[in-house]
Amino acid sequence: MFENSPVGLNQDEYILWIGKQTHVNLGGKTIIPDLIGIDLEGNLVIVEFKLGRAPHKVISQLFKYAAWAAVECSESDIIDIAEAYFREHDVTASKFYDHFRDVFDIPDASDIPKLNQSLRLFVVAEDIPDEVSRVGLDITCIEVSLFQTESDEMYVDMDVKVSEEDTACYVYVPETPAKAKLEAF
Repeated sequence: MFENSPVGLNQDEYILWIGKQTHVNLGGKTIIPDLIGIDLEGNLVIVEFKLGRAPHKVISQLFKYAAWAAVECSESDIIDIAEAYFREHDVTASKFYDHFRDVFDIPDASDIPKLNQSLRLFVVAEDIPDEVSRVGLDITCIEVSLFQTESDEMYVDMDVKVSEEDTACYVYVPETPAKAKLEAF
């Protein structure tokens, strides 16, 4: 149903489906996302379907898809996946960029966005338990170190890993024992 309805996933936007049960490589192992698409901004859209209740292990599947999209999936990979899907489904404009322009009504090829700048992950199931629905996949990794000066001032060094940038910040923690400061942090 979703594959045949490009607006079925998100009623206010069109998704160009480019792959169904596509075998992709992640670190030498094969993973198989249920449905892969592209939105108007060129973002990769990956949908995982579960019959009945979505098990908590769907989270690990989504992490694998996110890792594949971030590490292994190039723009040419997306184009190859799409064009194979188009051939299999007898799409008249079998070249990815031609079909993308047609679907999203983009008259000038120079207006086509760069592909896979962001990833959108979806789980579709009849019943999605809280332990699945409350897990966010917009992940920010923070490395934390606690330092104490000779005058007993405490500083917390947080190294935030965001995409390809690292942002460091230092927090001064006044007049509390080191353990309490760390626990409060």
